[in-house]
Amino acid sequence: MTRPKISPELLADQVRVSDPQVSPDGSMVAYVRQPVAKSGEHGTSEVWLVRMAGTDDHRLTSGAGKDGAPRWSPDGRHLAFASDRADPGTAQLYVLAMDGGEAVSLTRRKSGVTQPSWSPDGNLLAFLSKDETSESEEKDVKERRDQIVADENLKFDRLYVVEWSGGEPVLVSPEGPSQVWSYCWSADGRLAMVTTPTPFIADQRNSNTLLIAATQADPSPTLRTAMVFPSEVASPRWSPDGKRIAFLATTGRVKTADQLHVLELASSAYRPVLPGYEGSIADVRWLDSNRLLFTAQENLHGAVRILDLRSGSAVIGLAEQDREKGSFGDSVSVGRRRIAVARSESDHPAQIYAGELGKPLHPLTSANQQLAAAKPARAEPVSWVSADGLEIHGLWMRPRPGSRPFPTVLVIHGGPASAFSDRFSGNWHDWAQLLAANGYAVLMPNPRGSTGRGDGFTDANVGDLGGKELQDDFAGLDLMIERGLADPDRLAIAGWSHGGYITAWTVTQTDRFKAAIAGAAVTNMISDQGTNDIPGFNLDYFFEDYGALYRDPAILWERSPLKHVTRVTTPTLILHGEKDDRVSASQGREFYRALKSLNVPTQFVLYPRETHRVEEREHQIDLQRRILAWLDRWL
Repeated sequence: MTRPKISPELLADQVRVSDPQVSPDGSMVAYVRQPVAKSGEHGTSEVWLVRMAGTDDHRLTSGAGKDGAPRWSPDGRHLAFASDRADPGTAQLYVLAMDGGEAVSLTRRKSGVTQPSWSPDGNLLAFLSKDETSESEEKDVKERRDQIVADENLKFDRLYVVEWSGGEPVLVSPEGPSQVWSYCWSADGRLAMVTTPTPFIADQRNSNTLLIAATQADPSPTLRTAMVFPSEVASPRWSPDGKRIAFLATTGRVKTADQLHVLELASSAYRPVLPGYEGSIADVRWLDSNRLLFTAQENLHGAVRILDLRSGSAVIGLAEQDREKGSFGDSVSVGRRRIAVARSESDHPAQIYAGELGKPLHPLTSANQQLAAAKPARAEPVSWVSADGLEIHGLWMRPRPGSRPFPTVLVIHGGPASAFSDRFSGNWHDWAQLLAANGYAVLMPNPRGSTGRGDGFTDANVGDLGGKELQDDFAGLDLMIERGLADPDRLAIAGWSHGGYITAWTVTQTDRFKAAIAGAAVTNMISDQGTNDIPGFNLDYFFEDYGALYRDPAILWERSPLKHVTRVTTPTLILHGEKDDRVSASQGREFYRALKSLNVPTQFVLYPRETHRVEEREHQIDLQRRILAWLDRWL
């Protein structure tokens, strides 16, 4: 049998497994399977069920819709989930009896529902839902009186509860200007919610309020403010004894909600409980009222740790054979001392893994068999010393086939508060597997500013985007050249989002690269300030307040690729989603027009309907084909 080759089509057709949920008795795991690309206007996904032993892996829900967010009732007899089967694009809340029968819809919200969860006594389900449009608003739209006034008539996500046996949902969060981002239940049925005064991501980054609803049954519950935190609060988790709420938030200047905090409800005092921790936490769960389990990235690998709040020690929760191996998804589920996570390695697409704490994890699923049969390349951990002596880590992937020295692509990650890790790098924005399968070596550095090594490292490029972080990248590339692995005459640079920005910036600073691929790249930081959905980003890195930014934005122009565009000689492919709110497509167009005017070989590809993510199958395939064609042409 001929081994399949990793191709744009094969990568676009892979399935993503996510959101594992251990049943209350610890015997089964519900999870979600979703194609990484969508073929129609709306995506599809399914809820699957597998036994903890790794047997009887089967589809639990079916149809043409998008099913997700499976949540077990406390007694394990029912499974709630969200589905848009009745109205594509608008999910409602469903409950399925595990002993048979059809799923029953509990909601008919015009705006849909997200984030369902059961009350501890199993009588209620909570969920978030956006404000619905009124009949008069719908009439205005039909009659073309649909003018938009900026920042007015906002629609908020609010918290509701509904009896699982049926009935009308009851509003729990405030009726006024109050956006709910996340929430959690207490053991006695109270609800804590993270709110901001507007639904803008920019305000979520600035200040979050934790509100507590005193009762689950009162239709006008008493609300009290438990905490106001100066930036984003994520993943609130109420302790079993009701005395504390754990949450993730930043402890540095760059706003990344990846450090563990605990709020003492009696005093409203909160504190980071792992000061100086050199890792980035993804999810957290209480094991009991004094111990927390969390998943994290520590440098290049995923980790599971158990923190004892009494001693302050965070011991490793994995067996020896699972340490410094692979990376985990965004969520972890715990039940009966068993955990379930989505886990991948650089040469293995993600599967759902499970096991007892401290014992070896074992795979429960076997998705993407054809992709696994293609024998993806393995990434090798590498480290080097940058120009100022700082140790930098990254991953190196050799092509197959190929002979050294290899044509090499320096791939830059997004963020910049993000990182490469020992995970499967094969999708529309993560190109290592595609490149290695087509004859290119890949260097994936984690320069200063990356996550996974503590807040000090993440803050290390404040005031210096594109400065020493670029020296870090080049030092790694120089090491590969010195080792005879990378061909200095056949180098390219590529990246998406912040990686696109660094790519565009780099070709204004050096001509050492024969080709460049800039995806969703900021190229004019001044115009980007007025068009992106996170205007506070530049406060993280350059300014103390907006007044300083607008009084003297010279540093933004100085670090804009567009200012230095006359230096560019590198053929540059520019890729962008037409509906991108994070980095406006005008950023790519500005750079393209400048390069075109200066007779630099360039191409600008705009993908209709796509946002900061490229989701449609044909677009994903086209994007990856263009990347290969551009590299083949110029390298």
